[in-house]
Amino acid sequence: MPAWYIRREQKKPGQNSPPPQDLQHYLQKSMIKYDLATPPRSRKSDDWLITYTDMVTLLITLFVVMVAHATFEKQETGLLPLIFENPEQLNTDLGDQENVSRGDVIYLGDFPNAEKTEQAEKLRASVKEAGLSESVDVEVVSDAIEVRISEQVLFSTGAADLFAQGQDFLSGMLPTFQSSDFEIIVEGHTDNVPIKTAQYPSNWELSAARALSVVHYLERQGIQPQRLKAIAYGQTRPLSSNNTQEGRRKNRRVQIILR
Repeated sequence: MPAWYIRREQKKPGQNSPPPQDLQHYLQKSMIKYDLATPPRSRKSDDWLITYTDMVTLLITLFVVMVAHATFEKQETGLLPLIFENPEQLNTDLGDQENVSRGDVIYLGDFPNAEKTEQAEKLRASVKEAGLSESVDVEVVSDAIEVRISEQVLFSTGAADLFAQGQDFLSGMLPTFQSSDFEIIVEGHTDNVPIKTAQYPSNWELSAARALSVVHYLERQGIQPQRLKAIAYGQTRPLSSNNTQEGRRKNRRVQIILR
């Protein structure tokens, strides 16, 4: 039985109210009795823990929300770019603020190789001279030059034989390829529309045949085979959604990467 308790004497069944002369005695027997021999043990208040726990929980929630809303754009090279909404945010040590516009990307890490930047400019000049600026993109991605060539420049639909126009375009880029010793990686890409012919049972075979067709042409033009590599990606790496005709057109491409 606990040290601190309340005990009430119960009235027996059938017992009548006491006469007035016994009222004092009855009250003494019927009153609530307390055992005060051992006082209740005092307990130190822990209310501060509730406030502290609430504060820590709120801080953790705040950090989770901040991370969830953060936006990072990671390139294949593993560099994280900073996208400046306001050019004034750019430190002058990183470049000329007057040449930075809204949405410009500044990379944290190695800047593009000067030689590759120069080669990319030559390739852009070749594209412009051929009048294919709407169908061919040239980009410098950290340590590589990427040339994205739309299907209609090189091949007819569902085929892997180079157009004469496509051969002329590749010939225009040959001086740039030959003036360097970069590795040349040719990637074949398709949309998600199935193809099933005797020559190309699936998009894998079609993308491989297109990549090899470009590789063979470059080799015939004098590019060392040790520098060449062909990769087939089929429909697995789309640039745009395959739900629209324009998106599928962008996905049917050949990419030449100089690295």
